[in-house]
Amino acid sequence: FKLLLEKPNMGQRSLRKSDFRALLIGLSADEAKDAWGQEAEPQKELSLMEVVRKNMQEEHASDVVAASLEQVKKMFIVRYGSLFATWRNALDIDNNGIVTQAEFMLACRDILGVRSVQQLWEFYETDDADPSIRRRRDHISFKDFDSATGVALDALEKRLIDGYGSIHHGW
Repeated sequence: FKLLLEKPNMGQRSLRKSDFRALLIGLSADEAKDAWGQEAEPQKELSLMEVVRKNMQEEHASDVVAASLEQVKKMFIVRYGSLFATWRNALDIDNNGIVTQAEFMLACRDILGVRSVQQLWEFYETDDADPSIRRRRDHISFKDFDSATGVALDALEKRLIDGYGSIHHGW
């Protein structure tokens, strides 16, 4: 079943009739007609340039345009259940506590299919007090990504250390 999915990494969970066309590969035109129930599409020889152009159009047609960072976060929540799970499973893959701009862009592009992510990263480079001020950032922390949960986790960490001497013993 999973092999028939056109875009399994993009959250596709069901099949359409067109997804089964791959099963016709290797059949003659008559066999394909019998199997599919209609005339098989004639195979037209395409030039390399036409193939590249067609593939680019198909790829760009599936692009997701996210207007805001909040939309991307909602998409991550749908995919992973929470922003914390997103951070652990999709963004901070190497568990070093930070996510670089490149890691963020790869996750948005490869996992969500969002293509224009530079504008999303610019949100992290904008000063909260004065949005006209931009500071170049190479990475973000979890607090930058989800400040409310970051503050709550810091409070939990402090309580565990104060009450039990360490996070490990407190847990």
